[in-house]
Amino acid sequence: MKKRKEGAVRPILTGLLTLTLAASMLPATALAAISGDQAAKDGTYTGGGHVEDFEYDVNVSVTVKDGKIADMSADSKTDEDNRDFLKEAADGIKGRLVGKPASLKTVTEVDAVSGATYSSRGIKEGLKAALKDADPAQTEPETKNQPETKAQPETKEQPETKAQPETKNQPETKAQPETKAAEKKGETILLAKAEPSKGRMKISWKKVKGVSFYRVYGARCAAKDSKIPYKKLAKVSAKKNSFVTKKKVSAKLRYKYYVAAFDKNGRLIARSKGVHVQGANIYKKYSNVKSIKVSKKKVTLKKGSSAKLKVTLKSYKKGTKLLGREHARAVRYLSSDKKIASVSASGKISGKSKGKCTVYAIAVNGKWKAVNVTVR
Repeated sequence: MKKRKEGAVRPILTGLLTLTLAASMLPATALAAISGDQAAKDGTYTGGGHVEDFEYDVNVSVTVKDGKIADMSADSKTDEDNRDFLKEAADGIKGRLVGKPASLKTVTEVDAVSGATYSSRGIKEGLKAALKDADPAQTEPETKNQPETKAQPETKEQPETKAQPETKNQPETKAQPETKAAEKKGETILLAKAEPSKGRMKISWKKVKGVSFYRVYGARCAAKDSKIPYKKLAKVSAKKNSFVTKKKVSAKLRYKYYVAAFDKNGRLIARSKGVHVQGANIYKKYSNVKSIKVSKKKVTLKKGSSAKLKVTLKSYKKGTKLLGREHARAVRYLSSDKKIASVSASGKISGKSKGKCTVYAIAVNGKWKAVNVTVR
């Protein structure tokens, strides 16, 4: 019996040794993935990201040539309003990345586009996902096989490169947390709405603390005019919370607006959701939202539990249609603190941790209602 066991074990051990030797002979790059400042191998890679608060997914494609980013694009099956911001963010990030090393470090350090912070985050997430599984550029073997570079004592004896305290003391690199701080401030909720007023459009908003000034952006809006970009309409003092357009609006046309808040250094603090509105509250079979109602004004939850909000929209005239999904969701939701309670695109509030926060239900034209949430 003992001899039979030994005979059975030997083929297994031989097989394991064969597999181990075969695996050790595989190229290291076949199992590797880039990390840190390693450049990716030439090719085209795709990845996905998510834009928080505005709740939509982004598909990102990045092309690498000679170890550098040669091209980048981002798209999403989201509404018109979000596509405008996504395009603004994609164009800005592409301009900052093309020609730079195709590494995770490069993507991490690129600044978000002002006015499109959330979209920028989603694109960066998609870029990281795309590059994360890429093989590294095969440059290491070339450096190892070049003894000349190792034999150059000049490079080792150059104290200048090691003794440059300027690079360590450069406030710019340490001051980068300002960008992170701006992103955190960007999570501050800014509520804005638009209403036709005597042939013009009145855009009003709820004031935000720490603001030096506001900027109002706007453009014409229609399904076939989805590529019309936002334009700066006005710079408004922090003391004010409304703006009326100088140009008259047409009752038969639709418009889109958003408001951004900035601090004294010109950094973005908050940006409202885009609001879409008909040029008149009633035009033929269409109507703007007159009022919004929520099923609950207060919600108390336990950690891990959830509650669903029911929202009712009232038009200016019974039987008329509200603006459709091609512009924005009929109702959008925001949480003032997602660590305490999050809210889904369908209005489901989920308790995350003990505390209090506010959930907002926002109609397509910006009219909103607040729900006080307590998690115990």
